[in-house]
Amino acid sequence: MLKLIFSQEIEENELEEDMEAHAFAATTDPMVNYKEDWIIDSGCSNHVTSDNKKLEDVADYKGMRVVLMANNSRLSISHVGKAVVPRYGAQQLQLEKVYDVPDLKKNLLSVPRLTVEGKYVLFGPEGVAIFRKLKVIGTPIMEGRRRQSVYVLSAESAYVDKARRNETGDLWHARLGHVNYSKMKEIIQK
Repeated sequence: MLKLIFSQEIEENELEEDMEAHAFAATTDPMVNYKEDWIIDSGCSNHVTSDNKKLEDVADYKGMRVVLMANNSRLSISHVGKAVVPRYGAQQLQLEKVYDVPDLKKNLLSVPRLTVEGKYVLFGPEGVAIFRKLKVIGTPIMEGRRRQSVYVLSAESAYVDKARRNETGDLWHARLGHVNYSKMKEIIQK
């Protein structure tokens, strides 16, 4: 597990969001090309690479943060920039605020950072997909909220969802003054 920490001596001009705690988690798999591939990590708070050739608009990193490894060793962040991940023919994924950590062995894509950048990340039994736009048709089983750089499913919302299990379309049809079903579908999609 990797963890990004920062010094108590934070520069006054750093943004409040830059003062959040940051964490990275990654594992190794012999089937993954860690030099080229990007690992999608929901616990990672920023995009990270060890290959500054992947970066554009590169600037020296002037912050106080370091990456804290599982063995408590610290890795320095040397640069920050943008990166482009080419996939699916002409489709590209553009990444903002990517940290260059030369001693890191993996390229990590941060799910929280992707969502801040306006992307949607969908995990399923067979894989993961990143969308620029996403229209959800089904009803979620549970929903959580983003709190700083992690996603939280609160127990309170879980109890509310349990109470909702018995609700039907007919019940909502009555609650909404017998509005027609196509209008109900339109309301749900908003």
